[in-house]
Amino acid sequence: MANICHAKELRGQTAAKSPQPRRRPATLKAIACQTGVSIGTVSRILRGQGHVVPEKRQRVLERARHLGYRPNLLVQGLQSGRTRNVGVLMPFQDPFYSGILRGIHDELVAHDYAPILLACHTTPAGGFSGKSELELIHELVDRRVDAVIMVPSRDAATDAYLREIRERALPVVAVDRELPWAHADFVGTDDEAGGRLAAEVLLQRGHRLLGHVAGPSYTSTGRLRRRGFEAAVRAAGGVCVTCESQDFVTAYEPVVAMLSRRRAPTAIFASNDILAREVYRAAARVGRTIPGDLAVLGFGSLEFAAWMTPALSTFEQPTDAMGRKAASLALERVDSRMDGTAARKIRLAAKFMARDSAPMPPARATGTFGVE
Repeated sequence: MANICHAKELRGQTAAKSPQPRRRPATLKAIACQTGVSIGTVSRILRGQGHVVPEKRQRVLERARHLGYRPNLLVQGLQSGRTRNVGVLMPFQDPFYSGILRGIHDELVAHDYAPILLACHTTPAGGFSGKSELELIHELVDRRVDAVIMVPSRDAATDAYLREIRERALPVVAVDRELPWAHADFVGTDDEAGGRLAAEVLLQRGHRLLGHVAGPSYTSTGRLRRRGFEAAVRAAGGVCVTCESQDFVTAYEPVVAMLSRRRAPTAIFASNDILAREVYRAAARVGRTIPGDLAVLGFGSLEFAAWMTPALSTFEQPTDAMGRKAASLALERVDSRMDGTAARKIRLAAKFMARDSAPMPPARATGTFGVE
């Protein structure tokens, strides 16, 4: 009896451990057989195409739901020439770009597209750590994406540089940084207007000798914010002292030199919030207090800006809207609603976020100073 019980126990353990049979995916043929509708009609109904009798459509949709039917996007891509994937090339680890990426993702998913994300990592020397931007573009093209949305590492790229994309007639949308020498759409901040507004904020507070920590001249964001800021300062009869960061991250020593001048600026506009943080460090080094001796403005409204001491006055960029509009523009090109039209440039306004680092200045900050 014990042996019989033991045998039953073993059989029970064997049965418990046996894997469950895998459920085979439902097919168009199975749905057609169970509904009495042709495979071609079933295919059209599930793709939402063509005119079909409502009762027949409802019968097919209910049976497909019951069987757990999921469309084979690879097969559909081969049939239609579209993969419903959009290549996205940007440095996603940056909190600023993560906001843009969220907008891109949400807009694509809402239209049944999926992003394929690759990141291009640049070095302070202007090179790449890992695969180059062009190699990553080729990888996206090899995956047969329907369009490419990218933050260019440099905006000097031409159509020749983007040859792999152009030869396949893939839409290209540059986001945040422009591609002025290539046939590419653009969605980003109105950077030149943002630079002008930064100057106006400081000029209205009585400053006349102003400093600017510019972004790299090889980017449209760096050039245009600088152009807008310097032009507005000159138009108001003020003086601007500018230094340039080569990577949008480091500027400590140049700002120390700027603040060590005999006639040092009483206010500084940094091209982004990270460079504004460098201004804070440099000001502490030379014994300048913020905002007592020095007003500071940033750009970007990154999360840490509100936590700085004092809280950084900055300009908020509409990152989610930028991402959504970039994705929408790419899909319009894919759907040929803009086929053959000239490249579009969409520039969104930045919003001034007044905080503690740029209050009204002391009386000695007014007047016009010469540059030495």
